[in-house]
Amino acid sequence: MLDTMTGTGLVALVDGCRSLEYLEMGHILGIKQDKYQSIIDAVNQGKGAASANGKGYALQKIVLKGYGFRVSSYPFQIESA
Repeated sequence: MLDTMTGTGLVALVDGCRSLEYLEMGHILGIKQDKYQSIIDAVNQGKGAASANGKGYALQKIVLKGYGFRVSSYPFQIESA
C-alpha cells in the first residue's frame, strides 16, 4: 500500500494522524527529501505549540531506510546518512 504513496499523501497522513508516534519508511520513489522536510518543520513547530493549543504531534521517531539522508531525534532535522 505505502509503496505507491506520494509525498503529498505522506504529509497529509502525518498531519491527519497527530497521535502517530513512530514513522518508519523504506525508500519510496515518490517521496523526496523536501516532503520529509515539510513533515519535520510541521512537527517541530507543532510540538512547541502542543501544550498551548492541544493540537501538537505525538511523533517521537522517524526512521528512513534506503535514502541518502536520515532524520535525527527531536528536534528533528535531516542529516547525511
